[in-house]
Amino acid sequence: MRRFRGEWQNPNFFAERQTARTPGVIVWGAICPESRSPLVFIEGNLTAASYIANVLEPICVPYLQGLNDSLFQQDNARPYTVTASAAFLKGAHIDILPWPARSPDLSPIEHVWDMLGKILQQLPHPSNNLDDLRQASRSLGQSPTRPIDNLLRSMPRRVNECIQNAGGPTHY
Repeated sequence: MRRFRGEWQNPNFFAERQTARTPGVIVWGAICPESRSPLVFIEGNLTAASYIANVLEPICVPYLQGLNDSLFQQDNARPYTVTASAAFLKGAHIDILPWPARSPDLSPIEHVWDMLGKILQQLPHPSNNLDDLRQASRSLGQSPTRPIDNLLRSMPRRVNECIQNAGGPTHY
């Protein structure tokens, strides 16, 4: 882009952006037909140690052990795949679905996060802080499981289309 002398101060050429760290939260949850785990809120960075301490040990493992023939699917995020996390799950006798690197994201939970985000945006009183967001998200966690069950039932079609498209985009 070329600007003439003096235009660097023209507000038409400015784009405001956030440069400081903003507060954030990681939300973790698990789904299966007719069931879902409680939501877990993690502030700050997710490390293998915080993943084990805040998600796997208190929530994920008891949830999965309460299901019949469960197979745990997670993506290849670093805290999920490091040796410590894998060893913890192996020690808890949790079977993990292998997930190839750079694979298409067919995880149904991604659609659940999208649904949750759309519902949160339509609330009459938007969340003004992390505590409000936690409370609103937890109350939505009690909503009916039918949309999630429909999503899970669509997985064979999704995988089929992905295979037919040689790993390329699908219409989902």
